[in-house]
Amino acid sequence: MLLALGVRDLALIDRLEVPFGPGLNVLTGETGAGKSLLLDALTLALGARAHAELVREGAAAAAVDALFSAPAASPACAAAEAAGAPPAEDGTLLLQREVSRDGRSISRLNGRMCTAGQLRAVGEALVDVHGQGDQQRLLLPASQAELLDLYAGEEAIALLREVAEGRARLQAIDAELARLFGDPRERERQRDLLAFARDEIDAAGLKPGEDEELAARRTLLQHAERLHLAAASAYEELYARDGAVADRLGRIVRELDELSAADPRLAALTEPLGSALVEVEETARALRRYRDELSFEPGELEHVQERWDLLQRLRRKYGDTVAEILAHRERAAAELAGWEEAEAAVARLAGARAEVAAGLREVCASLSALRAACAARLESAVGSELAALGMAGARLGIRVVPEDEIGPRGADRVELLWSANTGEPERLLQRAASGGELSRAMLALKVVLTAADPVPVLVFDEVDAGIGGRAAQAVAERLATLAADHQVFCVTHLATIAALADVHLAVRKRERGGRTLVEVERLDGADRRDEIARMLSGGGAAARQHAEELLSRRRRGGSD
Repeated sequence: MLLALGVRDLALIDRLEVPFGPGLNVLTGETGAGKSLLLDALTLALGARAHAELVREGAAAAAVDALFSAPAASPACAAAEAAGAPPAEDGTLLLQREVSRDGRSISRLNGRMCTAGQLRAVGEALVDVHGQGDQQRLLLPASQAELLDLYAGEEAIALLREVAEGRARLQAIDAELARLFGDPRERERQRDLLAFARDEIDAAGLKPGEDEELAARRTLLQHAERLHLAAASAYEELYARDGAVADRLGRIVRELDELSAADPRLAALTEPLGSALVEVEETARALRRYRDELSFEPGELEHVQERWDLLQRLRRKYGDTVAEILAHRERAAAELAGWEEAEAAVARLAGARAEVAAGLREVCASLSALRAACAARLESAVGSELAALGMAGARLGIRVVPEDEIGPRGADRVELLWSANTGEPERLLQRAASGGELSRAMLALKVVLTAADPVPVLVFDEVDAGIGGRAAQAVAERLATLAADHQVFCVTHLATIAALADVHLAVRKRERGGRTLVEVERLDGADRRDEIARMLSGGGAAARQHAEELLSRRRRGGSD
């Protein structure tokens, strides 16, 4: 319930503190008195868009405080908790908004800074505002489905819960599928790359250490002819040809050895030369063996070069060494094996997804059938209310349109249709209904849905536009009916509605200090009678007597 509204420096309002009460609260006053300013102040506190033009001339900022009471388990308290601003210990919720002259606004919830969106979330759970031309909840497709589901009751709530659970399971499965594989095209590309790398390395038939062996063999083959010639020439020079180093050194050793008998000192000099001769002969024989063993198959260099080129290609792609290339091959094979396991998991997930999707479709079908049945009953009930509100030829139609995509409210689009007169075709409500028609359509819906409506505060701005007589009395009675379970605010020009109010507030303009101000006064007794008399015919004894009769009828609880 809205307990009080505080307004400071808002347009023509200097400073107001307006208390409210349970039941039906009406705001009356001359046209242009400023009744709409109070609604502007309230919607500002509820998170509506702020405009610098709202700031009173000469003031730095406008401010609005709206104090509500709400049960601890209410959606409004839950929204406040979610915003990090829980209700006060006495269960009150304080919504505050300040708008500076430069257009910036500050939002507070229970004394804590918050965003306008958080303030709006709490406000939407507290108040429904329905005004002339106001295209709010009734005109939103999601709200139209919500109204029908509200009428359908607990069965619809249970089915919607199943829809939410099914969609959550589908989202979880889809997230797991995306984690396993991601984009299918990218998955196939990665698989092809891994398989190609594995197969290419396997086809090469690499062996550990082959790169070092191949490098050495390639170098040897590239210099094979020169090596063979060098070994053969050295062997010839050292041992094989006439006058070879071994022959000449042998003669020298023998001559010195013979002369060492004459001079023993030569023996010490001859001994190293003998050792050198042995080394030369052994080296010569080793060179001969090297020369003889230095044989190559025809085309071997070409084969080794091809192998070397293959290795270089693999090194550019997979690693600098054969060991790294083979390690890359193992990683690719392991990843491919993991993909195969994942594919099996995907197959299982796909089966589970199909099962969940089928179950979700069944739930949506049940919800659609329930909505279709309830739509017909709601149409009839609202039609009766519209007739009582002086719109006997009007019809509010409800169309349940199946859709392929399953959303938060199932697989239907609920559309409200409107025909103002008998024989006219039904068109979408948001395109066909005037402001007054829209207000009365909402009033009719609210009366039918009153027991199930979770929003505790309802605001109707001039719902009585263009009506009088019995229709006005019917509107008044239905507002009173709503006020039995809700706190209802109504801006009205009809005395019959004002007479049924639990709280009557008069909005007036006053001049003070050369400036116009808007004031609000709670009326009781004679003041209330006089205001209702003014609404009837401008005042006078007859009007006051009629007003007294209307108030007496309210006190007696009658409507004759």
